[in-house]
Amino acid sequence: MSTLDTLLHRPRVWSIAASDCSGGAGAQADLAMTHALNVDCVTLISAITAQNSVGVQNHYSLPVKQLEQQWQSSLIDGLPSVIKLGWLPPSEEFRTWLLARLSEVACPIIWDPVKQASGDGLPTPEDDLFWRDLLPLITVITPNLVEARWLIADEQASLQHAITALHAFGVETVCITGGDDLNDTAVLTYVSHQAETQRSEEPECQVLPQFAIKQTRFAWQAHGSGCHFSAALAANIANQQRRYDAILFAAIYAQAAFQNASYRGSGYHNCFAINHYPA
Repeated sequence: MSTLDTLLHRPRVWSIAASDCSGGAGAQADLAMTHALNVDCVTLISAITAQNSVGVQNHYSLPVKQLEQQWQSSLIDGLPSVIKLGWLPPSEEFRTWLLARLSEVACPIIWDPVKQASGDGLPTPEDDLFWRDLLPLITVITPNLVEARWLIADEQASLQHAITALHAFGVETVCITGGDDLNDTAVLTYVSHQAETQRSEEPECQVLPQFAIKQTRFAWQAHGSGCHFSAALAANIANQQRRYDAILFAAIYAQAAFQNASYRGSGYHNCFAINHYPA
């Protein structure tokens, strides 16, 4: 039985993301993954969605006034160790608020950007470079290649060009998730560090500034794999893992969540966070 003297002081991730009522992605995935890795998670909800394994049927973006109240309420319990961003409302008012608030905190910021067509899911900005002011604040970004191309406004960019462009916009570490779509035997995550910006106590980022993580590709699809990867990464960094190790272990935990997905009749299953490595 716990007593006041034995309660744990856990590191704290702040998740700014949409609520996913299906439980597979968004703020719910962040909660599940961080808790599995023994890290507290504060959720600042950017939108409420109606969604399931088939897709997003409807959404409601919360007013900035409500997000500000969530931020101020969370501050009372203590500053974040890491901030993890998910889907962000594409409004000028929200962007202005977010940039101001992120500039006030001195902690790593992880962003898992979400791009979906406006008619089929969550809306995206009309301006291709809408989030360019946010990128210099990002410690690690975790898009797939389509999302990386969207962020740099170049739909034909090669993998390497997308990585180089994101670094040029100011992102320290780029993780392009999903890998080779044409490769049916493996999933590749491409990692690139902007070596000159890395902290001197992390020499591995300078010795190996680019590498790929190769993992088994399973025969099914699952909802929320990107959210689980970025949430595990945020938790690992909150737990003071070095960035190189944090990325490697995040890939392992995300694969475990994918491998242990909960069944959905649509054929698009739900990732399920666990605190052990896949078999």
